[in-house]
Amino acid sequence: MGTSQALVGAYVLAGELKAAAGDHRTAFARYERELRPYVEGCQKLAMTNQPKQTRFAQWSMVQGMRLLPHLPFKRRLLAAGTRPMTEAANAVTLRAC
Repeated sequence: MGTSQALVGAYVLAGELKAAAGDHRTAFARYERELRPYVEGCQKLAMTNQPKQTRFAQWSMVQGMRLLPHLPFKRRLLAAGTRPMTEAANAVTLRAC
C-alpha cells in the first residue's frame, strides 16, 4: 500500500494546491484532513499483518502464491484475501483536479 499512498497523496496534494490557489498552508491543512482516514486505514492494515511476518509465514505466502494459479477455487481465495486491502484503498475518494 506504500506506493498507492504515495500516488494518492501526490494527487490529492496537487488538487488541494490548485484549489487553494497556491496557498500552501491552506492546501496542507486540507490535504491532512482529506488523507488522514486513508492513511490510518493503511497503517491499521500494516499492523494487522505485522505479526505474520515470520520467515515461515513469508515462505508459506510465497508457496501459496506459486500454487494459487493451479487451484480451481482461486477467485474465492483472492477475493477473501484482498478484502482488507480493498477496504483500505476505498477509504479515500479522489476528486477531479
